[in-house]
Parts: sequence; C-alpha cells; structure tokens
Amino acid sequence: MHRYDGIPYNLVTAKTCIDKAKGFLLSFTDSEAETALHTIADYIIERRI
Repeated sequence: MHRYDGIPYNLVTAKTCIDKAKGFLLSFTDSEAETALHTIADYIIERRI
C-alpha cells in the first residue's frame, strides 16, 4: 500500500466519485434525505483512517 501510494490514490478516487454523486443530487429539491446523503458523503472523505 505505502510503496505504491495506494491510500492517497484511493482517497482521490473516492473524492472524485463523491463529487460526481453530489452533482446528481443537485437536481433534487432540498430535503432531509438529501442533507443526510451529503453528510454521509462528507464524512466518508473527512474521516481519519
């Protein structure tokens, strides 16, 4: 993992996927469910491993 920078690579890939997913959420009206999805997505990227 460290030899090939696996963790940073996967974090960038995850961020890209999450940003794309958040873009799809823009077509929905604001709701509790949409807010929850944004919160979960942000947590996934910001958590410490």
